Amino acid sequence: MLSVKINLVFQKALYLILLLLQVNFFNLFGSQNFYQMNSDNSKVLVLLLVSISVLIWAPIAITDLFNAKERSNHSFNWLIISFLFCWIAVLFGSSSVYQISLRKAFNFSYYYPIVVYFFPFAWLVKSDFSFVLKSFKFFAYLELLILLTQDLVLSLSGKLFLSFDPFGQQMFMDSGRIMAGNDFLLLACFIIVLARKLKHTLPSYLEVLFFLGLVFHLFFFTKSRMLFLLTIAILGVAIFFNSSKGFTKPVRLIFYVFCFGGLLALMNVLIAKMNFFSGDRAASGQVRLQAIAYYLNNLGINKWFGFGFTPYSDQIGGGGQGVDGGVFYTSDVGMIGFIAIFGALGVLFAILFLLSFVRFLRTFGDFSAKLIVIVYIFGQWISLSSFDVSRILIFPIALGFLIGFKEYFNSEEQAKSDG
Repeated sequence: MLSVKINLVFQKALYLILLLLQVNFFNLFGSQNFYQMNSDNSKVLVLLLVSISVLIWAPIAITDLFNAKERSNHSFNWLIISFLFCWIAVLFGSSSVYQISLRKAFNFSYYYPIVVYFFPFAWLVKSDFSFVLKSFKFFAYLELLILLTQDLVLSLSGKLFLSFDPFGQQMFMDSGRIMAGNDFLLLACFIIVLARKLKHTLPSYLEVLFFLGLVFHLFFFTKSRMLFLLTIAILGVAIFFNSSKGFTKPVRLIFYVFCFGGLLALMNVLIAKMNFFSGDRAASGQVRLQAIAYYLNNLGINKWFGFGFTPYSDQIGGGGQGVDGGVFYTSDVGMIGFIAIFGALGVLFAILFLLSFVRFLRTFGDFSAKLIVIVYIFGQWISLSSFDVSRILIFPIALGFLIGFKEYFNSEEQAKSDG
Protein backbone atom coordinates (compact mmCIF):
# COMPACT_ATOMS: atom_id res chain seq x y z
CA MET A 1 0.00 0.00 0.00
CA LEU A 2 1.63 3.21 -1.24
CA SER A 3 0.16 5.46 1.46
CA VAL A 4 1.61 3.20 4.16
CA LYS A 5 5.08 3.33 2.57
CA ILE A 6 4.96 7.13 2.30
CA ASN A 7 3.71 7.36 5.88
CA LEU A 8 6.59 5.18 7.03
CA VAL A 9 9.13 7.45 5.33
CA PHE A 10 7.63 10.55 6.96
CA GLN A 11 7.46 8.87 10.38
CA LYS A 12 11.12 7.84 10.15
CA ALA A 13 12.14 11.39 9.21
CA LEU A 14 10.09 12.89 12.04
CA TYR A 15 11.53 10.36 14.50
CA LEU A 16 15.10 11.34 13.56
CA ILE A 17 14.31 15.05 13.86
CA LEU A 18 12.68 14.49 17.27
CA LEU A 19 15.81 12.67 18.45
CA LEU A 20 17.90 15.62 17.26
CA LEU A 21 15.65 18.00 19.18
CA GLN A 22 15.80 15.84 22.30
CA VAL A 23 19.60 16.15 22.34
CA ASN A 24 19.45 19.82 21.20
CA PHE A 25 21.40 18.97 18.04
CA PHE A 26 24.11 17.54 20.31
CA ASN A 27 24.56 21.06 21.76
CA LEU A 28 26.97 21.86 18.93
CA PHE A 29 25.18 25.10 18.18
CA GLY A 30 22.25 27.05 19.47
CA SER A 31 20.81 30.51 19.86
CA GLN A 32 18.42 32.22 22.24
CA ASN A 33 15.64 32.07 19.64
CA PHE A 34 16.17 28.34 19.14
CA TYR A 35 16.19 27.62 22.87
CA GLN A 36 12.92 29.49 23.27
CA MET A 37 11.42 26.88 20.95
CA ASN A 38 13.42 23.84 22.08
CA SER A 39 15.32 23.24 25.30
CA ASP A 40 14.98 21.42 28.61
CA ASN A 41 12.33 23.97 29.57
CA SER A 42 10.59 24.41 26.20
CA LYS A 43 9.15 21.80 23.85
CA VAL A 44 7.24 23.96 21.37
CA LEU A 45 9.01 22.48 18.33
CA VAL A 46 8.58 18.97 19.69
CA LEU A 47 4.85 19.50 20.17
CA LEU A 48 4.58 20.81 16.59
CA LEU A 49 6.38 17.78 15.13
CA VAL A 50 4.43 15.34 17.30
CA SER A 51 1.20 16.95 16.06
CA ILE A 52 2.35 16.49 12.46
CA SER A 53 3.32 12.88 13.19
CA VAL A 54 -0.11 12.13 14.67
CA LEU A 55 -1.94 13.80 11.76
CA ILE A 56 0.07 11.82 9.19
CA TRP A 57 -0.50 8.58 11.11
CA ALA A 58 -4.25 9.21 11.68
CA PRO A 59 -5.50 7.76 8.32
CA ILE A 60 -3.72 4.48 9.08
CA ALA A 61 -5.18 4.47 12.59
CA ILE A 62 -8.69 4.98 11.19
CA THR A 63 -8.16 2.18 8.66
CA ASP A 64 -6.88 -0.16 11.36
CA LEU A 65 -9.86 0.67 13.54
CA PHE A 66 -12.14 -1.08 11.08
CA ASN A 67 -9.73 -3.96 10.47
CA ALA A 68 -9.82 -6.47 13.33
CA LYS A 69 -6.55 -8.10 12.22
CA GLU A 70 -4.62 -4.84 12.16
CA ARG A 71 -6.23 -3.21 15.17
CA SER A 72 -3.63 -2.39 17.83
CA ASN A 73 -4.43 -3.33 21.39
CA HIS A 74 -1.25 -2.41 23.18
CA SER A 75 -1.05 -2.51 26.96
CA PHE A 76 -0.40 1.22 27.13
CA ASN A 77 -3.13 2.55 24.81
CA TRP A 78 -5.58 3.26 27.62
CA LEU A 79 -2.78 4.57 29.83
CA ILE A 80 -2.01 7.33 27.32
CA ILE A 81 -5.70 8.05 26.64
CA SER A 82 -6.41 8.25 30.39
CA PHE A 83 -3.49 10.64 30.84
CA LEU A 84 -4.90 12.93 28.15
CA PHE A 85 -8.32 12.88 29.83
CA CYS A 86 -6.66 13.83 33.15
CA TRP A 87 -4.83 16.69 31.46
CA ILE A 88 -8.01 18.03 29.85
CA ALA A 89 -9.94 17.79 33.13
CA VAL A 90 -7.24 19.65 35.09
CA LEU A 91 -6.96 22.17 32.24
CA PHE A 92 -10.61 23.15 32.67
CA GLY A 93 -10.38 22.87 36.46
CA SER A 94 -7.37 25.22 36.60
CA SER A 95 -9.10 27.72 34.32
CA SER A 96 -12.13 27.75 36.64
CA VAL A 97 -10.34 27.80 40.01
CA TYR A 98 -7.66 30.34 39.13
CA GLN A 99 -9.98 32.48 36.99
CA ILE A 100 -7.71 32.34 33.96
CA SER A 101 -8.50 31.67 30.32
CA LEU A 102 -8.20 28.18 28.87
CA ARG A 103 -5.49 29.52 26.61
CA LYS A 104 -3.44 30.67 29.58
CA ALA A 105 -3.98 27.35 31.38
CA PHE A 106 -2.87 25.61 28.18
CA ASN A 107 0.29 27.74 28.06
CA PHE A 108 1.25 26.37 31.49
CA SER A 109 0.67 22.76 30.40
CA TYR A 110 1.09 22.71 26.61
CA TYR A 111 3.78 20.00 26.70
CA TYR A 112 1.67 17.24 28.28
CA PRO A 113 -0.04 16.23 24.97
CA ILE A 114 3.40 15.23 23.65
CA VAL A 115 2.72 11.80 25.21
CA VAL A 116 0.36 11.13 22.28
CA TYR A 117 3.49 10.49 20.22
CA PHE A 118 3.28 6.99 21.66
CA PHE A 119 0.69 6.03 19.02
CA PRO A 120 2.59 6.87 15.79
CA PHE A 121 5.86 5.78 17.40
CA ALA A 122 4.45 2.39 18.41
CA TRP A 123 3.27 1.97 14.80
CA LEU A 124 6.74 2.91 13.52
CA VAL A 125 8.37 0.48 15.94
CA LYS A 126 6.06 -2.28 14.77
CA SER A 127 6.79 -1.44 11.11
CA ASP A 128 10.59 -1.23 11.29
CA PHE A 129 11.96 -2.00 14.74
CA SER A 130 15.51 -2.52 13.46
CA PHE A 131 15.70 1.01 12.03
CA VAL A 132 14.30 2.56 15.21
CA LEU A 133 16.72 0.71 17.49
CA LYS A 134 19.84 1.24 15.36
CA SER A 135 19.08 4.96 14.89
CA PHE A 136 18.54 5.45 18.60
CA LYS A 137 21.79 3.70 19.50
CA PHE A 138 23.71 5.77 16.94
CA PHE A 139 22.37 9.01 18.44
CA ALA A 140 23.24 7.78 21.95
CA TYR A 141 26.81 6.85 21.01
CA LEU A 142 27.36 10.17 19.26
CA GLU A 143 25.85 12.18 22.11
CA LEU A 144 28.04 10.48 24.70
CA LEU A 145 31.17 10.80 22.53
CA ILE A 146 30.59 14.55 22.19
CA LEU A 147 29.96 14.94 25.93
CA LEU A 148 33.10 12.94 26.81
CA THR A 149 35.09 15.13 24.45
CA GLN A 150 33.69 18.16 26.26
CA ASP A 151 34.64 16.54 29.58
CA LEU A 152 38.22 16.12 28.35
CA VAL A 153 38.47 19.69 27.02
CA LEU A 154 36.99 21.04 30.26
CA SER A 155 39.49 19.08 32.35
CA LEU A 156 42.50 20.20 30.30
CA SER A 157 41.62 23.81 29.55
CA GLY A 158 38.57 24.69 31.63
CA LYS A 159 36.70 25.72 28.45
CA LEU A 160 33.31 24.85 26.99
CA PHE A 161 32.85 24.33 23.27
CA LEU A 162 29.26 23.09 23.54
CA SER A 163 26.31 25.46 23.50
CA PHE A 164 24.01 24.63 26.42
CA ASP A 165 20.44 25.86 26.78
CA PRO A 166 19.69 28.44 29.53
CA PHE A 167 19.04 25.72 32.14
CA GLY A 168 22.27 23.90 31.25
CA GLN A 169 24.24 27.16 31.34
CA GLN A 170 22.85 28.06 34.74
CA MET A 171 23.62 24.62 36.19
CA PHE A 172 27.19 24.80 34.87
CA MET A 173 27.79 28.31 36.23
CA ASP A 174 26.30 27.47 39.63
CA SER A 175 27.88 24.06 40.23
CA GLY A 176 30.10 23.13 37.28
CA ARG A 177 27.74 20.26 36.38
CA ILE A 178 27.06 19.24 32.76
CA MET A 179 23.38 18.31 32.56
CA ALA A 180 22.85 18.06 28.79
CA GLY A 181 21.45 14.83 27.36
CA ASN A 182 21.54 12.79 30.56
CA ASP A 183 17.93 11.56 30.54
CA PHE A 184 18.36 10.50 26.91
CA LEU A 185 21.53 8.59 27.78
CA LEU A 186 19.84 6.87 30.72
CA LEU A 187 17.09 5.70 28.36
CA ALA A 188 19.77 4.48 25.93
CA CYS A 189 21.47 2.50 28.70
CA PHE A 190 18.12 0.92 29.59
CA ILE A 191 17.32 0.03 25.96
CA ILE A 192 20.74 -1.45 25.19
CA VAL A 193 20.79 -3.54 28.36
CA LEU A 194 17.22 -4.73 27.84
CA ALA A 195 17.88 -5.67 24.21
CA ARG A 196 20.82 -7.83 25.27
CA LYS A 197 18.85 -9.49 28.06
CA LEU A 198 16.00 -10.36 25.69
CA LYS A 199 18.45 -11.68 23.07
CA HIS A 200 20.32 -13.61 25.79
CA THR A 201 23.63 -12.31 24.43
CA LEU A 202 26.53 -10.41 25.95
CA PRO A 203 27.05 -6.73 25.06
CA SER A 204 29.41 -5.79 22.25
CA TYR A 205 32.71 -4.02 22.92
CA LEU A 206 31.14 -0.76 21.74
CA GLU A 207 28.25 -1.17 24.17
CA VAL A 208 30.63 -1.92 27.05
CA LEU A 209 32.58 1.26 26.21
CA PHE A 210 29.28 3.16 26.16
CA PHE A 211 28.37 1.88 29.65
CA LEU A 212 31.81 2.74 31.05
CA GLY A 213 31.79 6.17 29.43
CA LEU A 214 28.28 6.89 30.73
CA VAL A 215 29.13 5.92 34.31
CA PHE A 216 32.30 8.04 34.14
CA HIS A 217 30.44 11.07 32.75
CA LEU A 218 27.55 10.85 35.21
CA PHE A 219 29.80 10.45 38.24
CA PHE A 220 32.48 13.05 37.52
CA PHE A 221 30.76 15.69 35.36
CA THR A 222 26.98 15.43 35.67
CA LYS A 223 27.05 14.59 39.38
CA SER A 224 23.37 13.69 39.28
CA ARG A 225 22.97 11.22 42.12
CA MET A 226 19.66 9.71 41.02
CA LEU A 227 20.70 9.28 37.38
CA PHE A 228 23.95 7.67 38.48
CA LEU A 229 22.24 5.28 40.91
CA LEU A 230 19.64 4.26 38.32
CA THR A 231 22.39 3.57 35.76
CA ILE A 232 24.34 1.48 38.29
CA ALA A 233 21.16 -0.37 39.29
CA ILE A 234 20.26 -1.24 35.66
CA LEU A 235 23.80 -2.43 34.88
CA GLY A 236 23.99 -4.21 38.24
CA VAL A 237 20.83 -6.23 37.58
CA ALA A 238 22.11 -7.24 34.13
CA ILE A 239 25.53 -8.33 35.44
CA PHE A 240 23.96 -10.05 38.43
CA PHE A 241 21.77 -12.35 36.34
CA ASN A 242 24.34 -12.92 33.58
CA SER A 243 26.89 -14.13 36.14
CA SER A 244 24.65 -16.96 37.33
CA LYS A 245 23.72 -18.52 33.99
CA GLY A 246 25.82 -21.67 34.32
CA PHE A 247 24.91 -22.43 37.94
CA THR A 248 22.58 -25.15 39.16
CA LYS A 249 19.44 -23.95 40.94
CA PRO A 250 20.70 -24.45 44.53
CA VAL A 251 24.04 -22.75 43.78
CA ARG A 252 22.21 -19.97 41.93
CA LEU A 253 19.98 -19.36 44.95
CA ILE A 254 23.01 -19.04 47.28
CA PHE A 255 24.71 -16.80 44.71
CA TYR A 256 21.63 -14.57 44.52
CA VAL A 257 21.46 -14.19 48.31
CA PHE A 258 25.13 -13.18 48.61
CA CYS A 259 25.05 -10.90 45.57
CA PHE A 260 21.82 -9.24 46.65
CA GLY A 261 23.31 -8.51 50.05
CA GLY A 262 26.45 -7.19 48.40
CA LEU A 263 24.44 -5.00 46.03
CA LEU A 264 22.45 -3.51 48.92
CA ALA A 265 25.71 -2.81 50.78
CA LEU A 266 27.20 -1.18 47.66
CA MET A 267 24.12 0.99 47.11
CA ASN A 268 24.22 1.99 50.79
CA VAL A 269 27.87 3.04 50.46
CA LEU A 270 27.16 4.96 47.24
CA ILE A 271 24.20 6.79 48.79
CA ALA A 272 26.32 7.69 51.83
CA LYS A 273 29.20 8.88 49.63
CA MET A 274 26.87 11.01 47.53
CA ASN A 275 25.80 13.12 50.50
CA PHE A 276 22.06 13.02 49.94
CA PHE A 277 21.42 14.50 53.37
CA SER A 278 24.86 15.63 54.52
CA GLY A 279 27.90 17.43 53.13
CA ASP A 280 28.03 20.09 50.41
CA ARG A 281 24.76 19.10 48.77
CA ALA A 282 22.79 18.26 51.90
CA ALA A 283 20.37 21.14 51.33
CA SER A 284 19.26 19.60 48.03
CA GLY A 285 18.16 16.36 49.69
CA GLN A 286 16.53 18.18 52.59
CA VAL A 287 14.56 20.47 50.28
CA ARG A 288 13.25 17.41 48.41
CA LEU A 289 12.00 15.89 51.67
CA GLN A 290 10.34 19.18 52.58
CA ALA A 291 8.79 19.35 49.10
CA ILE A 292 7.30 15.86 49.49
CA ALA A 293 5.74 16.83 52.85
CA TYR A 294 4.42 20.11 51.42
CA TYR A 295 2.87 18.47 48.35
CA LEU A 296 1.26 15.65 50.34
CA ASN A 297 -0.20 18.13 52.83
CA ASN A 298 -1.75 20.10 49.96
CA LEU A 299 -2.91 17.12 47.92
CA GLY A 300 -6.56 18.19 47.96
CA ILE A 301 -5.99 21.91 47.71
CA ASN A 302 -8.47 22.10 44.83
CA LYS A 303 -10.61 19.14 45.92
CA TRP A 304 -10.38 16.64 43.04
CA PHE A 305 -7.10 17.94 41.60
CA GLY A 306 -3.96 19.34 43.16
CA PHE A 307 -2.21 22.61 42.36
CA GLY A 308 -3.10 22.10 38.71
CA PHE A 309 -1.72 24.51 36.14
CA THR A 310 -1.42 27.42 38.53
CA PRO A 311 -0.28 30.88 37.45
CA TYR A 312 1.19 31.37 40.94
CA SER A 313 4.69 29.92 40.97
CA ASP A 314 5.13 30.70 44.70
CA GLN A 315 2.16 28.48 45.48
CA ILE A 316 3.51 25.32 43.86
CA GLY A 317 7.10 26.30 44.74
CA GLY A 318 6.34 26.49 48.46
CA GLY A 319 6.99 30.21 48.78
CA GLY A 320 10.61 29.73 49.88
CA GLN A 321 9.78 27.32 52.73
CA GLY A 322 12.76 25.10 51.92
CA VAL A 323 16.16 25.09 53.61
CA ASP A 324 17.86 28.48 53.16
CA GLY A 325 14.78 29.74 51.31
CA GLY A 326 14.90 26.85 48.84
CA VAL A 327 12.17 26.51 46.21
CA PHE A 328 10.22 23.28 45.68
CA TYR A 329 10.02 21.77 42.20
CA THR A 330 7.55 19.04 41.23
CA SER A 331 10.16 17.64 38.80
CA ASP A 332 12.50 16.85 41.73
CA VAL A 333 10.19 14.48 43.58
CA GLY A 334 9.08 12.04 40.88
CA MET A 335 5.54 10.70 41.05
CA ILE A 336 4.78 12.77 44.17
CA GLY A 337 5.36 15.89 42.06
CA PHE A 338 2.99 14.61 39.39
CA ILE A 339 0.32 13.86 42.01
CA ALA A 340 0.86 17.33 43.51
CA ILE A 341 -0.32 18.79 40.19
CA PHE A 342 -3.11 16.32 39.35
CA GLY A 343 -4.30 15.49 42.88
CA ALA A 344 -6.88 12.70 43.16
CA LEU A 345 -6.76 12.25 39.39
CA GLY A 346 -3.01 11.81 39.69
CA VAL A 347 -3.45 9.08 42.31
CA LEU A 348 -5.93 7.24 40.07
CA PHE A 349 -3.57 7.59 37.11
CA ALA A 350 -0.64 6.25 39.19
CA ILE A 351 -2.74 3.19 40.06
CA LEU A 352 -3.64 2.70 36.37
CA PHE A 353 0.04 3.15 35.50
CA LEU A 354 0.97 0.40 37.95
CA LEU A 355 -1.79 -1.97 36.76
CA SER A 356 -0.86 -1.40 33.10
CA PHE A 357 2.72 -2.42 33.79
CA VAL A 358 1.69 -5.44 35.85
CA ARG A 359 -0.41 -6.59 32.90
CA PHE A 360 2.37 -5.86 30.41
CA LEU A 361 5.14 -7.55 32.38
CA ARG A 362 3.19 -10.78 32.85
CA THR A 363 4.11 -11.80 29.29
CA PHE A 364 7.36 -9.85 28.90
CA GLY A 365 10.72 -11.62 28.95
CA ASP A 366 12.20 -13.49 31.89
CA PHE A 367 12.49 -12.32 35.48
CA SER A 368 15.72 -10.36 34.87
CA ALA A 369 14.16 -8.45 31.93
CA LYS A 370 11.11 -7.65 34.06
CA LEU A 371 13.34 -6.40 36.88
CA ILE A 372 15.30 -4.11 34.54
CA VAL A 373 12.02 -2.55 33.35
CA ILE A 374 10.85 -2.10 36.94
CA VAL A 375 14.13 -0.45 37.97
CA TYR A 376 14.06 2.02 35.06
CA ILE A 377 10.35 2.89 35.00
CA PHE A 378 9.55 2.88 38.70
CA GLY A 379 12.98 4.00 39.87
CA GLN A 380 12.13 7.35 38.31
CA TRP A 381 9.06 7.61 40.54
CA ILE A 382 11.45 8.47 43.39
CA SER A 383 13.03 11.64 42.09
CA LEU A 384 12.76 12.00 38.29
CA SER A 385 9.32 12.91 36.98
CA SER A 386 8.61 11.23 33.63
CA PHE A 387 6.08 13.99 32.93
CA ASP A 388 8.43 16.91 33.45
CA VAL A 389 8.87 19.10 30.38
CA SER A 390 12.46 17.89 29.85
CA ARG A 391 11.45 14.19 29.89
CA ILE A 392 7.97 14.27 28.38
CA LEU A 393 9.13 12.99 24.96
CA ILE A 394 11.27 10.26 26.52
CA PHE A 395 8.21 8.73 28.21
CA PRO A 396 6.27 7.72 25.03
CA ILE A 397 9.52 6.65 23.35
CA ALA A 398 10.31 4.34 26.28
CA LEU A 399 6.81 2.83 26.14
CA GLY A 400 7.10 2.41 22.37
CA PHE A 401 10.40 0.56 22.73
CA LEU A 402 8.84 -1.79 25.28
CA ILE A 403 6.05 -2.58 22.81
CA GLY A 404 8.67 -3.10 20.10
CA PHE A 405 10.78 -5.42 22.24
CA LYS A 406 7.76 -7.49 23.17
CA GLU A 407 6.46 -7.91 19.62
CA TYR A 408 9.88 -8.29 17.97
CA PHE A 409 11.25 -10.93 20.34
CA ASN A 410 7.91 -12.74 20.61
CA SER A 411 7.83 -13.02 16.81
CA GLU A 412 11.43 -14.32 16.83
CA GLU A 413 10.54 -16.96 19.41
CA GLN A 414 7.48 -17.90 17.39
CA ALA A 415 9.58 -18.26 14.23
CA LYS A 416 12.06 -20.50 16.07
CA SER A 417 9.28 -22.71 17.44
CA ASP A 418 7.65 -22.96 13.99
CA GLY A 419 10.99 -23.82 12.45
